[in-house]
Amino acid sequence: MKNPLKNKNYITFLIFGLIILSLVLFLVLPLLTEIKNGSKNLLSKKNNTAVLQAQSNEIENFKKEYRNYKTNLEIMDQLFIDPQNPVDFIKFLENTANDTGIKIEISLAPISQQKNEKFITLQLFSSDNFIKIMNFTEKLENGPYLVEIKNVAIKKQPPKTPSNLASEQVETNDGAPSEEVDANFSINIFTKQ
Repeated sequence: MKNPLKNKNYITFLIFGLIILSLVLFLVLPLLTEIKNGSKNLLSKKNNTAVLQAQSNEIENFKKEYRNYKTNLEIMDQLFIDPQNPVDFIKFLENTANDTGIKIEISLAPISQQKNEKFITLQLFSSDNFIKIMNFTEKLENGPYLVEIKNVAIKKQPPKTPSNLASEQVETNDGAPSEEVDANFSINIFTKQ
């Protein structure tokens, strides 16, 4: 014989077990998930606040030091040429060529090469003494503008007759004659825009 009281106890335990399981599944687990998501959001906001505070501090430091930076920024600005008016740079090229004793021809590279570029490409040609041309390139690299010498093609000029050769040879610092060459440069001059 089965005890009806025992069956009632099992049913009661089963009902309480189901109620507890339902509470855990429908109340506790969603609550724990919400707490977990809330803590992630809180940490994310705390990190964002820390980043914003650091950026704010950097901006304040920059504002305090701006006077010190201003002169350097102005110097940097002068390294770049105005793409609409490169006259000052061309004058610099001509003066540098005159200082080194060479004559140069300046031409603008084809427009197709310069679409959406942050520089202007110029072609320079000179037919002169090799040492003078090398002095010109050194002064060009050390000049007040941001210049990249992209290509340099130097070719020895064909031999001249003995009477012309004696009058056109130039001696180098070590007394050796320096020969005439044709030099073709392709340079990029970086612009402000």
